[in-house]
Amino acid sequence: MPAESTKVVCPVCHGSKNPDRALCGRCNVKSCPNGHLMGQDSNVCRQCGWEEPLKKRAEPTSIDTGDNSETGNIDTIRHTICPRCKLQIESTEGRCPYCGYLRLL
Repeated sequence: MPAESTKVVCPVCHGSKNPDRALCGRCNVKSCPNGHLMGQDSNVCRQCGWEEPLKKRAEPTSIDTGDNSETGNIDTIRHTICPRCKLQIESTEGRCPYCGYLRLL
């Protein structure tokens, strides 16, 4: 039986967010999976000690996601580097999921 993905609710906007990310993509507030608010520059919850997993800093890349043998097209996911936190994000994301930096697409 496959494991269920756990969703966490943001304590400010009550939107669902990924439990491995402190930053809420909806309201740009950082909180741990237990619902404790965190400082924008902090990666550790002062109340429970939860630590946001560090993300690998990387160069812009394209990832081959497969070859469509009928058409010969190759699907790629384009990545770029967030200018604020210097982490790799998908080029189509308007807001960095790690630091909340708002990009113009």
